[in-house]
Amino acid sequence: WSDWSAWSATCGAVDRVRNLVCRNGELCSCGRLPETNVQHDVQKLGACANPVCDWAYSEWHSWSTTCGFGTRYREVAGCPEGCACTGSKVTWENRRTDCTNSSGSDNVVTDGSSSGNGGS
Repeated sequence: WSDWSAWSATCGAVDRVRNLVCRNGELCSCGRLPETNVQHDVQKLGACANPVCDWAYSEWHSWSTTCGFGTRYREVAGCPEGCACTGSKVTWENRRTDCTNSSGSDNVVTDGSSSGNGGS
């Protein structure tokens, strides 16, 4: 038999294999059925730590003003399955727009973003 392969993962359900090898070092069947030419070793290692992920956020709420200094925010919509989410549960954006622009379009003078816990 060949040496065992590396484990398929470092945690959770893992598998490794080895192959039947003829005396000349080549893989061979030696008259066996193909499925008996490979040995599997399946183990259950320690639990995998959940990867750290970003929160899934809602869509942005409307700006608090149409001109001048305004803010908008979005809230946590959830944490992707299998993740350990960290960070703020509410994200804020700030902007200051020129109120003299009569076209109604945004004329952003400054903008920025910040995070907070939103009272959570």
